[in-house]
Amino acid sequence: MKKILALILSIGISVASFANMINYVSNQESESLLINTKHTGAIKDIMSDSKFIFTAGTDGRLKIWDINTLAIVKDIKVTPYSIQKIEIAPETSQILIMISAGSNNNFLTLWDWQSEKMIFQHRLGERPLQFSFSPKNDMIVYSTADMNSLRFLDAKSGNRLYNIQTSLGLISHYMINDVQTVI
Repeated sequence: MKKILALILSIGISVASFANMINYVSNQESESLLINTKHTGAIKDIMSDSKFIFTAGTDGRLKIWDINTLAIVKDIKVTPYSIQKIEIAPETSQILIMISAGSNNNFLTLWDWQSEKMIFQHRLGERPLQFSFSPKNDMIVYSTADMNSLRFLDAKSGNRLYNIQTSLGLISHYMINDVQTVI
């Protein structure tokens, strides 16, 4: 219970607002916490910004919650497959969604969650080790488990941007500086 409350507070939800989502059950034999997520399967990822909480689940749905009231603002059926991970583009209504349709059948899709429209879909094959928006939100960067693992996509079209000729090796984690000159 303490870990859940710490998570709630770390993403900025007030305990009073969160109380609207939970049922706390306690008896002599067990103690449990039931969270009403409105997902029909497991939640695979949760993120927040200053106004919203984003949840993604195995039910293929992206749900956007008002951070103050915990009311669902949007409920978007993204895919019939499982959403594995999400990444929010700062100060925009774009969200990057990683979908898994099987072991080597994974996709990155970029959505405008306010209009509920997919901008593009990029087939990956295997799951990426990491993916993110660049600091200026003009590129999507992801890494894979191969010797030329760092990939760059245009955030508007999904087209591959750079073809790095030199093998950089296996990159499982990267950071990009604010002016996008150093990785």
